[in-house]
Parts: sequence; structure tokens; C-alpha cells
Amino acid sequence: MAHTNKNKDDIDWIDGLTQRLSLEADEVPDGWLNARQIGEKINRSRQTAARLARLGVEAGRLTMKKFRIRSGQRVLPIPHYREAGK
Repeated sequence: MAHTNKNKDDIDWIDGLTQRLSLEADEVPDGWLNARQIGEKINRSRQTAARLARLGVEAGRLTMKKFRIRSGQRVLPIPHYREAGK
């Protein structure tokens, strides 16, 4: 099946959007901490802090939201936490 210019334009648009979204990192608002930052505050490992944060979310004491964060050349969705109701 032959590709038409319309199909090429659609593919170019999708590729452009995909590249733009994959390269943009979010700005994390004040008050949101990731597991590494929580671990540093409570003098525990990142893994322990992540487990405690998940338990806090389950208990309703924390809110979790994923922000896109640049890690090297990649942008990854990283969970961040803050006190619920803030």
C-alpha cells in the first residue's frame, strides 16, 4: 500500500509530539518529595522511604503524584509524595 502525503504528515505530527513529550521534564512544586529525598530526611534508604511512602498513601496520610524527571538523557515518571490535604 502506497503512503500518501497525508499519511506522512500524520506520522511526522505523531513523531514530533512523541519526541516533545519524551524530552520535557516537569517542574516539581514545593512540598513534593521523591523517595530519595524522603530517605535523606529520615536517614533511611531510598527503598525503605519508598515503602513507607506507599504505606502512607494507602493509609490516606500522603498523596502521590508522578512527575516527569530528567535522568541522564531520559525523562522518567517518578513518584513524588506530600501530606494529604495540602
